[in-house]
Amino acid sequence: MNIKKLTTYSRTHEKVLESLFYFFTFAAIAVFALLQPFGEPPDEINRYKVAQYICIHGKLPVGADPEVLIGGYGASYAFQPILSYIIMGWVMRFFFQFTYNSYLLAYSARFVNVIIGVCMAFFVRKISKEVFDKPSMQWLFSLLVVFLPQNLFLHSYVNTDSMAALATAIIIYACIRGCKDCWSTRTCITLSLGIILCALSYYNAYSIILCSILLFFFCFIKKESRGNAKAHYSLQWKPLLQKGFFISVIVLIGIGWWFIRNAVLYDGDFIGMTARMKCAVETSIPSYSPDVKETLQSTGHSLAYLFRETLFLHTLYESFIATFGTMNVFTYPFIYTAYRVVFVGCLLCLSIPAKQTGTTYLKNFSKSTKTFFNLLMLLDMIIVASLCVWYSYSWDYQPQGRYVLPLLIPLMYFLSIGIAKLDGFLCLHVVNGRTISYIIQTILITFVILALAATMLGAVIPYYQSVPNWLNGAIESLT
Repeated sequence: MNIKKLTTYSRTHEKVLESLFYFFTFAAIAVFALLQPFGEPPDEINRYKVAQYICIHGKLPVGADPEVLIGGYGASYAFQPILSYIIMGWVMRFFFQFTYNSYLLAYSARFVNVIIGVCMAFFVRKISKEVFDKPSMQWLFSLLVVFLPQNLFLHSYVNTDSMAALATAIIIYACIRGCKDCWSTRTCITLSLGIILCALSYYNAYSIILCSILLFFFCFIKKESRGNAKAHYSLQWKPLLQKGFFISVIVLIGIGWWFIRNAVLYDGDFIGMTARMKCAVETSIPSYSPDVKETLQSTGHSLAYLFRETLFLHTLYESFIATFGTMNVFTYPFIYTAYRVVFVGCLLCLSIPAKQTGTTYLKNFSKSTKTFFNLLMLLDMIIVASLCVWYSYSWDYQPQGRYVLPLLIPLMYFLSIGIAKLDGFLCLHVVNGRTISYIIQTILITFVILALAATMLGAVIPYYQSVPNWLNGAIESLT
């Protein structure tokens, strides 16, 4: 009876904590969304043009439509996947029946991503419970991912990055579940949903789709041994094809329309990037034309120059942690330093031999599956980072942390494993090690929460209080 009461209390306690977690996630993102002047976040005005077009006309724009073109630079965001903007456009169109106030319409578009941010937090929590057994490790991982200030900022304005972040969380969760339940129908549907959202949101996040496909195939490779004969590996074709076909059909139904549309509109260019480049050449002002635009690559600089002679890594790091507005609003310097210490310390803990820790994570995974999963998470990080570097080197120098945020979950996954290894080592080999480990985890969790609170209360809110608040215009229009 006492055990039952204790279990019930524990579950109730967890639900209360999760409710608070989702509430503060929503509140923090909403503060960003409500306080920022419209158009101040990265290229929001040009992204908003696509959603606004859908709101006004009730249809999708062609990439070269004058109403969505980016002034000066040419082309538009309508060439790329725009599922986020489609949802925003139809939400705006609904409110358009009741008000013509541009502020309120823009708010309704932003709050689509606010909700997406909370949904991402939901799947991050589900991932944490699949990866770690200890509640403290589950919360540490969840907070490291969700409460990173830049992650919350990402969900507060008009963009497609927010949906890509949600899609990444869904795909990783589905992959972990797939390895555990042999890709049940429910898991296959979940993976399909994640791939659809990812494919229709942000090309830079596509690497996680590749990783999920590789893991899916790996799960159907089975080791077989017959008597004294040497063991060999075989691919289980029947379940692979059955489940793979099921996922493929759902995904093709979900995304096929977009790429077919592109192929029809842009002379077979189903990705739309070649058409976008051509449009940019034709519609940009001469100084911004891709034909004459100077880059580090076109000016003869080596890739090493990007790292040695520019502030690329420094700016990229800070804007991965907390840089807002037009890359002009920062948090306290000590927070950047403290996060650097946390990152380095956790990565060093990864080097602790597994045999010395007794650490358990990804329970019920075979050793080979766990190793392969880890390699895929590493591969995803490498691809995302490489795309960011190559973009700044060969196309447009923009060291912005949002370009590498698709690697946030894999990064925090490895950092959390580092802490889990330290926890196991201390508990096995150090006197009072369990207490020491608890203190360390408490300090880390407290730091993440206080760093976010300091950023919001000490940097973000005071800055925007000094800026004319566009919220006032919306309120005045209603009174």
